[in-house]
Amino acid sequence: MGHDALLQKYRPHIISNLQEMIRIRSVEMPSLEGKPFGEGVHQALALALETASGLGFRAVNRDGMIGWAEYGSGKEMIAVLGHLDVVPEGKGWSYPPFGAEIHEGKLYGRGTTDDKGPTLAALWALKIIADEDHRLSKRIRIIFGTNEESGFRGIKWYAANEEKPVAGFTPDIHEGIVHAEKGGLHIELEQNVGEEETVTLIGFSSGQAVNIVPDNAEAFFRGEGNVLDTWGKTLETAVRSLPCGGETVREGETLVVRTFGKAAHASLPEKGENAIASLCSLIAENPPIENFTPVFRILSDLLKDSRFGTDLGIAMSDEVSGVLTCNPGLASFSEGILKVTLDIRHPVTIKGDIVIEKIKKKISGTGIRSTVTSRVDPLHVPKDSPLIRELGEAFFETTGRWPEIMAIGGGTYAKALPNVVAFAPFPNALPELAHQADEYIGIDELMASILVMKNAMLRLAR
Repeated sequence: MGHDALLQKYRPHIISNLQEMIRIRSVEMPSLEGKPFGEGVHQALALALETASGLGFRAVNRDGMIGWAEYGSGKEMIAVLGHLDVVPEGKGWSYPPFGAEIHEGKLYGRGTTDDKGPTLAALWALKIIADEDHRLSKRIRIIFGTNEESGFRGIKWYAANEEKPVAGFTPDIHEGIVHAEKGGLHIELEQNVGEEETVTLIGFSSGQAVNIVPDNAEAFFRGEGNVLDTWGKTLETAVRSLPCGGETVREGETLVVRTFGKAAHASLPEKGENAIASLCSLIAENPPIENFTPVFRILSDLLKDSRFGTDLGIAMSDEVSGVLTCNPGLASFSEGILKVTLDIRHPVTIKGDIVIEKIKKKISGTGIRSTVTSRVDPLHVPKDSPLIRELGEAFFETTGRWPEIMAIGGGTYAKALPNVVAFAPFPNALPELAHQADEYIGIDELMASILVMKNAMLRLAR
């Protein structure tokens, strides 16, 4: 039976397998015994390993930290790295984000493209390889990641404790082959907010994950009733000029001020509208009283054009990977301290330390404190490397065209293990729907990706 016939034979099983996986809300949650990333991620990993075992592969679970399926024999191993965790669903969906509904040939749901769909597609590609009984010199391992969206802890554990691949790829991008990935920084800005006699900030919140452009932000104020009433009317007019609007709501002695935005992946902030930046700007430009707390004016000045770090003094670029991007992704207020966390992706030839020092210089004297909470070094693989050449030839052999070789701002599992790059196995580029509402994958495109990955795995494992 040829590979096309095998693919058609397995097609309904592949679709139902992915639907079952999408229905699991595998957002990282507090740790439980034997479930380091919470119940949802545990269920997703269990389903992947159960599927792998049912297909005849060796399935391994390392205490919920990570798992994999393996086929073949040989001293060396090549790997496909995918992840089963997802970012929170957010708002604005046309179909249930964990419903896995199919409409007009598209399967909708959080994780369909990022990254459950491609990960399970790799597993079924391995099934076709096994059925065809190819001669291989290396083992093939599909690694099931567990918290790619929230810290890489699972894959870092794997890197420290398990076998490294001699070559591999992660199918976690929508187009092309990635030879360069920008470096990543999470920087927390915090400032004390004093109490005012007339109007006082009592709450501020925004964001679901730092790597999503926030589509909603809200601040809570308490104060004199007549001042709040007058200010509320002023803001009602002012929010109309914001890119995505907003609202004010009076709840007893509290005024709630909300701004709306448009979600996007933090590596592509220009695709979204940042609700945190809008809220700071709204309050700074329309204060309730003269000389109102300067925090919002300072933050507004720093974040008004946050997408490329211009107002933070960190706008920079290089020829390899392009411009720096910046996303104020999370905000909170507690015990008199307002915090905003930035997700920064810096060019591969520029050290993260330079970005950190520029921010410190910019905020000096403002009363804002900065803390680096996470950092990831950039990745740079030469375009003419054997790995990229093999993947390009596998893509051409299957689709009849050559993939683009590119640099990206997103951070993938390619940074976690040696000899790995990000590779999109889709004959036609997928829409950029990662972390957005109405994420979907075309079923025909999913099936086509299985044949591309099959060919790539065979080339690397022969």
